[in-house]
Amino acid sequence: MRNGALLAVAGAAVLINAFCSSGVIRCDALVLRGGIKRRDSTIRRVRGGVSDLRAAWIDEQVSLEVPASTQDAYSLYSDLQRQPEWSPWLKSVQHDRATGTSKWVIQSNGIKVSWNAQNTVEVYGSEVAWESTTGLSNRGRVTFDDKGGERCLMTLTLSYNLP
Repeated sequence: MRNGALLAVAGAAVLINAFCSSGVIRCDALVLRGGIKRRDSTIRRVRGGVSDLRAAWIDEQVSLEVPASTQDAYSLYSDLQRQPEWSPWLKSVQHDRATGTSKWVIQSNGIKVSWNAQNTVEVYGSEVAWESTTGLSNRGRVTFDDKGGERCLMTLTLSYNLP
């Protein structure tokens, strides 16, 4: 496995997703290239005292062909504590493999946000899914599909709830 290439591609997937989320790049332009699919889910109205608060789950998805086997790509991605190596806004990730729990801290432009998550699905070599339990509301899934040889298709789906 070429660790450097895999790290770069995995990092690119996460970065592209983050750029779309923050509005740095236009996701609709990337959809035409088959890279990112973005859709807004149902907006629900929540009663909150004097005024109403609108909350919406936003779904982001990116797929990239990775120059590695599904097992190698899965092993690298599921080593959550290494993700800050290729995700510059991730300050830290603490992961307890025995319980499938993790604590995430992101920091950008002086803003620090954290959350705890629980893995909900773990299928070695093919899939990881999670959901936040405290802090920033999010859930997601990463799948690794064999493309033959030392290649796989990595698909990252991330959903987050914005007030």
